[in-house]
Amino acid sequence: MLKSDNANQRQFSARVRQHSVRKFHKAILWAEQLSALCKVHCDQRTQREAEAYELYMKALYAVETEKWEGAQENLMS
Repeated sequence: MLKSDNANQRQFSARVRQHSVRKFHKAILWAEQLSALCKVHCDQRTQREAEAYELYMKALYAVETEKWEGAQENLMS
């Protein structure tokens, strides 16, 4: 939502973009914790889903920070 709001404004706001990047970074940290918890307490399918979610969030973060190779690696994993 932040990204689309920033795109619709007349002037690009670096502050809004940085806020969005920080939110993606926090989402990665939560996804890593979820994945670690699932490895201990959940079945194989849930573990794979948590791992896929973590890689997807990392890919989104890489796209937002324009690290294209990192995004491709995470999406291909």
